[in-house]
Amino acid sequence: MLDLVPKDSDFYHNLVYHKRANQPYSLITGGRGVGKTFQLKKEVIATAAKNQEFFYMRRTDKEINAGAFSDWAGDLARLSGKPINIILNGHEIILKEGESGKRIGWAYSLTQSHMVRGYNYDNVKFCLYDEFLPELTRYRRFYAGELTDFKSIVMSVFRFRQAKVYMLSNLVSTVNPYYSAFKLININWPGITKSREAVLEIIPPLPINEYYSRVVNHVRDSYDAEYKAYLAGQGQLEARKRLEKAGVPRNARYIGCIGLHGEELGFFLGCNGEAVYIGKADPSDKRRFVIDSNDIAANTYLIKHSNDSYMFKLLSNYYRAGKIVSKSVERELIFCEIAERLHFY
Repeated sequence: MLDLVPKDSDFYHNLVYHKRANQPYSLITGGRGVGKTFQLKKEVIATAAKNQEFFYMRRTDKEINAGAFSDWAGDLARLSGKPINIILNGHEIILKEGESGKRIGWAYSLTQSHMVRGYNYDNVKFCLYDEFLPELTRYRRFYAGELTDFKSIVMSVFRFRQAKVYMLSNLVSTVNPYYSAFKLININWPGITKSREAVLEIIPPLPINEYYSRVVNHVRDSYDAEYKAYLAGQGQLEARKRLEKAGVPRNARYIGCIGLHGEELGFFLGCNGEAVYIGKADPSDKRRFVIDSNDIAANTYLIKHSNDSYMFKLLSNYYRAGKIVSKSVERELIFCEIAERLHFY
């Protein structure tokens, strides 16, 4: 692993606050290289030394493979001071030191939640859900029922024990089902936001960017544009904080309706253009655009030739700016799928 920030630097993230927190879920988001994953690797080594295990999660089964741990071996070897290797044997994570090996954890995707039941996980100390906020692309997105699968795995692993789940991601979408599910509102950027169930920490990229410019010149150029985009999002997050408690304002203007999987979403533009709100479709609206689940090319053609093409362009711009607001987890999931199908990203 490229040590973008030294281990004794004030910039480097640590888990002290989250380990002391009473909330079972710790959501940690931040720029690349701030030490989110590295700190969990340190926890893995400490847990393995006590003959305990951890539980690793990703969204889909395609992300659960040997490649998921390709950079772990070097870091764990450095932390333990021993030449070690990480092997994925089915769903078992094996730590090998020389010829000997032992299981240090389990690896499953959310889509494999039905396979988790039936095993004894009493020795598991914590769960790690990596990339819980996807960088929305054609192949990485939220899916319907994701939250149910996530909660099912956590319940299967901890049963009647106190759960501890670390959820990591880069700074990506501010519109996601997890913030709503954990009732994380009035988000602090940067800093800590707490609810009864969860703690959200947003780690600012600015100090790291300053460190790049002073020390890590050989990677600075490849990160500058990306971190400038992150910093530009600060105003968007603050705007969302002010809007989070609100439903659809009475003076918001109805702009149209989109349907997917038998569900219809109505979209309302705030009177000052501050955000687009997701609500119920207007029953009297005859301009209903229904997304074809199978034919993306047909969707694209219809959007370009529709009289309502302005609505799709508006939704795309507001989506990329993180200004789509909803109080419903279900509606947010449906909208995230619509955004993926219509390439709003």
